[in-house]
Amino acid sequence: MTEVQFDCDKALKTMSYREAEELSPVLASLYRSPSMYDPTRCVFYLSSLDENVDVSDPEHFYDLLTRVKDAYKRACCDAKYVNHSKAFSAREDFIVLCGLMMQHSEEPEKYSDPDELLFEAIRQ
Repeated sequence: MTEVQFDCDKALKTMSYREAEELSPVLASLYRSPSMYDPTRCVFYLSSLDENVDVSDPEHFYDLLTRVKDAYKRACCDAKYVNHSKAFSAREDFIVLCGLMMQHSEEPEKYSDPDELLFEAIRQ
């Protein structure tokens, strides 16, 4: 059997996001754009909430953490329909928000284990 060669990193460097999306079953199945920073890294787009976040406004992070945690819990625990894609998106956004809280909080250790915080939410 001949080994097939494909340099995925090289291909991704030369194609647009839309081209990669068309070739990727995972990206093509996403129902919304991925979470990401703007080029200045001053704004973060939260895909799970479809909302932009000013990364220099830590007071707003508390509300966002609660809302993303609730979105994660709904996606994981909805008796009618568990939505793994939404749970994944919320978890990734929650991890980013916890990282931002660690940078801005007087008690950064409270946000050092995002997965544990999410699991606590599910257990409640």
